[in-house]
Amino acid sequence: MITTPTDIQVPSAGAFVVPMMATQPLLASLEDLNYLWKWHRPPMIDVCPCHSGVRGGIFVYPIAPSADGLPDGLPYTFEHRIVAALTENVVITVYYTTGSLGSWTLLYTSTASCTAATLKTQTDADKVIPANAVALRLEYAPATDDCAVHQILAYPTPTDATAGIKASGHIPFDDGMLTATGAPVHTEFLNRLKTSSIAILQDRKQQCLSFLQSESGTPYITCPGAGAAAKYEKFRGLAPVRLWFPFQGPDVTIALKVLADVDAEATADLIQIRQMGIPTAEQVTFDADGAIHAESLTLHLEGDGEMRHADVVVSAKTTASHATRLRAVSGYWTPGE
Repeated sequence: MITTPTDIQVPSAGAFVVPMMATQPLLASLEDLNYLWKWHRPPMIDVCPCHSGVRGGIFVYPIAPSADGLPDGLPYTFEHRIVAALTENVVITVYYTTGSLGSWTLLYTSTASCTAATLKTQTDADKVIPANAVALRLEYAPATDDCAVHQILAYPTPTDATAGIKASGHIPFDDGMLTATGAPVHTEFLNRLKTSSIAILQDRKQQCLSFLQSESGTPYITCPGAGAAAKYEKFRGLAPVRLWFPFQGPDVTIALKVLADVDAEATADLIQIRQMGIPTAEQVTFDADGAIHAESLTLHLEGDGEMRHADVVVSAKTTASHATRLRAVSGYWTPGE
C-alpha cells in the first residue's frame, strides 16, 4: 500500500536525537583491533619440499611479505622440520632478495642440533622481512651426512600494537582516546573498526598452494611432460590438489608465483596452473626462464558453506627434446579477492 499524507509532516527536533552509544561495547570492539594486529598470523610460507635428503639442500621460494616489514619491523617466526641421517648439527641459512635472484642479502643463520633419524623442529623467531622482498633462499647444510627437509613454515608474530599508522593502513587503538579532551566522534571509531580490520586481513597473505624443490640441477620430482623427450610436447600435470575456502565465493582469486627453468631452447608458456572439474574452469601459463613470474587465477568454487573448495593442477611441458624444470609454486589468497 502506498500512503500519501493529507498535509506536509514536520517531525519535532527531539525525534532525531539518537541515544549516545555506550563506551564499553565500543571500547571492547576497538581493543579487538589490537588483538587482530597481534594474533592474526596466517602462514606466509607453508610448504613441504620435494626433497631426497641428499646432503641437505638449497631452495628458492617466491614470497608475499607484509607491507609492515620495514620500517614497522613486523617479525616472522620460521619453523624448519628436518630429519638428519646422523646425530649432528645442521646449519640453516636464510637469505632474501628484493630484485634479482642472483643478488641475496642474509636474513639470518641458525644451527639445529639433530638426533639421528629423528624429526627436528628448529624454531627461529623475530626475523623481519622487508616489505619489498620477492623471494627467500633457504640453505640446509649438515655437518657430514644427509639431511631431509620435511616442512618450512613462516608466519607473522607481532608484538603488542604500537602507536601510529602502519604501512598496511592499520591504525592501532589507544583506549585513552575515548575519554580524552577533543576525542574523535564515534563515527571515526566505527570507521576505524572496518578499515583497520580490512587492512590487516588484506596485508597478511595466506598460503593456499605450494610446491618447492631444489634450486639447481635435476629436480627430485619431474613434472610429467617436463622430461627431455619430444613426445611430451603437451601439458601433463602433477597430482591435483584441493584448495579449501570455507564460506567464501562463489568465486575467489588467488595470486600465483612460479619459478622454473629449462636446459636449453624456448622458455615461453611451459608451466600451466588450472582449475579442474567444472566447465567454466580457468587457467594461466608461466615462462620457464629462471625468473619469478606472477599471475592471478580466478577459481569458481564448488561445495557449500565450510566445504567450499576448488581442485587445481600444476602442469608442465617441454619444447623439442629439452627438459623443463619446475622449481617453485606459491599461491596466496587475500580475503575479498
